[in-house]
Amino acid sequence: MSDQASSTEYARGLVRLRELQQAVLLHLMGAGPTTWDTLYTRFTQYRTDEIAHTLRYLARWDYITIDADSTTRITASGTHQLQRRSA
Repeated sequence: MSDQASSTEYARGLVRLRELQQAVLLHLMGAGPTTWDTLYTRFTQYRTDEIAHTLRYLARWDYITIDADSTTRITASGTHQLQRRSA
């Protein structure tokens, strides 16, 4: 595979991850607190290997919180990020 082809594939992967991040934040904004398992099941059907990475990324950047019982909530930072991406 050429460097250009691998760069294009990498760029597409980043776009897919950003779309998945936005979809998760939109879901949490609309549905409210949701268990990690429910999110995992809901989004796995679309992008099988990317949802766990996406949820960990969103939690690491404080866009979501994950309670001890695995309830996942969007944070003020997550709402701001979602509004910024939608603008």
